[in-house]
Amino acid sequence: MLFRVLSVFPSEITTRIGIFDGDSEIMRREIRHDKGELSRYKTIGGQLGHRRRAIEESLKAWRPHAGSGAINAVVVPACASLRLPGGVYAVNAGFLEHAKGASAHDCALDLGPPLAEALAGPRNARGFAIASISGDELEPFSLVTGLPELSFGRAADTLNIQHSLHRFSEETGRPVSEFSVIVADLGRNFLICSCREGRMLDLSDSSERGPFSLSKSGSVPAAKLVSMAYSGMWSMDDLAKNVNVRGGVEGYVGNVDLDGVMKRYDEGDAYAGIVARNLAYQTAQEISAQATVLRGNVDAVILTGISAENAQFIELVMDRIGWIPGEKVIYPGEDDLRAMAHFAASVLSGSEEALICG
Repeated sequence: MLFRVLSVFPSEITTRIGIFDGDSEIMRREIRHDKGELSRYKTIGGQLGHRRRAIEESLKAWRPHAGSGAINAVVVPACASLRLPGGVYAVNAGFLEHAKGASAHDCALDLGPPLAEALAGPRNARGFAIASISGDELEPFSLVTGLPELSFGRAADTLNIQHSLHRFSEETGRPVSEFSVIVADLGRNFLICSCREGRMLDLSDSSERGPFSLSKSGSVPAAKLVSMAYSGMWSMDDLAKNVNVRGGVEGYVGNVDLDGVMKRYDEGDAYAGIVARNLAYQTAQEISAQATVLRGNVDAVILTGISAENAQFIELVMDRIGWIPGEKVIYPGEDDLRAMAHFAASVLSGSEEALICG
């Protein structure tokens, strides 16, 4: 049986929505909100009515009777500031109370659960929240840095990693609890994770360690970074942006167009070749490091994310990880709306149980 799911993803000035029957996309829209209009609201919660009306109008424009359509569930991302183990949660009072306390400076994701409640109620549908921004399930010793005052484990969005695990499980007919894999989510930010029995053991995040990515610096020489910080040439804000927004491929070539870099490499641009080959080298190096977490017992290495769409880049990575046991699986691209709908449908079908917050 197919279940119809409405996925809703609020961000700073947009709300993306999609309707899915199983894995089939029925509609998708990106609603762009006027920044001045949003600034009128003193809290994130104050935007609820505005965003709900925009969603309902978009649904009616798509199909005049969509307001009464048979939607089985509305699914959203969980509140970013709630540190929850990954999974599908039923939207309940715990989520709604937390969202009420969100200030104007809090993340737009805090609007997710109230939107799910507001949209699901009139449709007699269930409301779900996907917890994917979490580092809480990692092994404690994977968080040690070498400097007692600092630890690894910045909260990272692992939705694409979780979706890849479930997709691999469905395609192989093996429960998540029965395999050990490495997932490299190669988006604008690179996340490379070792997973055993469905649990993330160690996570390399290019916001703080591991390879550089399309816009982030990855591991950098700590002593030299300290010297930069105290050189008087950089403000704290500028230096932070150079590390986490304008770093990586963007820092070297001025944009995050991996296809363009690979094309320049093909055409004999030596500088682009250095950037492309080092991106692949560092990525393979971290995938190999994660294999040691699993003691070499690797059932598969899964490469996903937008950079996995570039076959030439993936070939450069594959050339260095062929020695790692297990299948090499490519799931190019990323689609958080589809991934959220997939997880909601797994609860509706009874293959998973919804977790409870609080």
